Amino acid sequence: MSKEDILKDIERLISEVPIIYQYMPFEGAKTLLEDMTIMAKSPTEFNDPYDCDLELLDFSSASKDRYRKSIENFNSNLSSDKKHRKIDFESLTDDKVIEMYKNYAFPNFAKTIGVSCFSEKGDNSLMWSHYTRSHKGICIGFDLTKLYFSLRGLKKDELALIQVKYTDSFESIDYFEDYNASIYHWISTKSNIWSYEEEVRILFTNLKFNHHQKFLFEFDKKAISEIFLGSKITVENEEWIRDFSKENLKQTKLYKMTKPKNSFKLKAKELEI
Repeated sequence: MSKEDILKDIERLISEVPIIYQYMPFEGAKTLLEDMTIMAKSPTEFNDPYDCDLELLDFSSASKDRYRKSIENFNSNLSSDKKHRKIDFESLTDDKVIEMYKNYAFPNFAKTIGVSCFSEKGDNSLMWSHYTRSHKGICIGFDLTKLYFSLRGLKKDELALIQVKYTDSFESIDYFEDYNASIYHWISTKSNIWSYEEEVRILFTNLKFNHHQKFLFEFDKKAISEIFLGSKITVENEEWIRDFSKENLKQTKLYKMTKPKNSFKLKAKELEI
């Protein structure tokens, strides 16, 4: 997968999914709106142990001859006080190289990766139940084009849009055959049991996380297209959202989720700001 392929995939996603949604408790939404920041988390902190599982990557084709030059560069760049860390190429085995990549090199790289998670839908009752404290929070709809280019201004060439793919089969792919494709596979592959989320991810690279393994990115408030209030939001919190939107987000549409009679589906009712 080349950079051109990545850009084409981003263009396709922006075209097909103009708005992406993020469900959250009221407290998280209040912080996001006041600071105009979205959060990226380290994949190592995801709740699902199979999400971004390192077993999705196959490191078995690694060999010491393939990385002779890298090892030589590593040894030559060691400072005098770290010469004890020098790699003995002659005694190194292919199995040891595989172990180094799987247990040390890639896990360390993974710690510099951040992911922000969104959904293609803003009216999914399961998502409202799971992520908004039982419909008491809110869901924010972001204009994907505006959000992407707002963030790209901060992290040019260091972010990507990825549509999660759901599957029943757990397959590993060769990390060394196609680096970009392997990273996409690692970030985008989830079990079919999560398919109801219809997830879209923003991938960030070269991050230095805080001690909570989180990173905050500022974005242009014009990227907020819609705000949906949960059907069980408190009167106080609804008033805060209304007042904040009236003062700061005049271009944003405001809705409240309702429970229609004789239906399990949620319906959005537009509110006057």
